Amino acid sequence: MTVKGIIAQNLLQERTKHGLTQEGLAYAIGMSPCYLRRIEHGTANPSVRALQKIAEPLGISVAMLTSKTTLKK
Repeated sequence: MTVKGIIAQNLLQERTKHGLTQEGLAYAIGMSPCYLRRIEHGTANPSVRALQKIAEPLGISVAMLTSKTTLKK
């Protein structure tokens, strides 16, 4: 699996675990819903800053968001 795929899978898992919609999370962090959707589908190449903005309200680190094994529980 690619890094973009790992980020997409972990983002989906954490976002839904927190009961957030894509739109709700995107607006909360000042990101366009379209861009967040592309990240979650593994088609965008997010910057470290974008990953930091996403990870913070989810209560996780960028390392956890990009980890192949951390969030699969």
